[in-house]
Amino acid sequence: QNLENRLSEHNSGESKATRYKAPWSLVYQENFQTRSEAVRREMYFKTVEGRIELKRLGIL
Repeated sequence: QNLENRLSEHNSGESKATRYKAPWSLVYQENFQTRSEAVRREMYFKTVEGRIELKRLGIL
């Protein structure tokens, strides 16, 4: 999915999970060949280990 469109959906309240935490901004981006690879990486960043990595990289 287009990253700009997805960010717009989050900020406009179209996404139920994020509607009350807007505004959102992009702080990190990776590119993948398939959607399944991207979803797997997104799920990783939602784990404790993933958040530790983001903090180590200075992203969070």
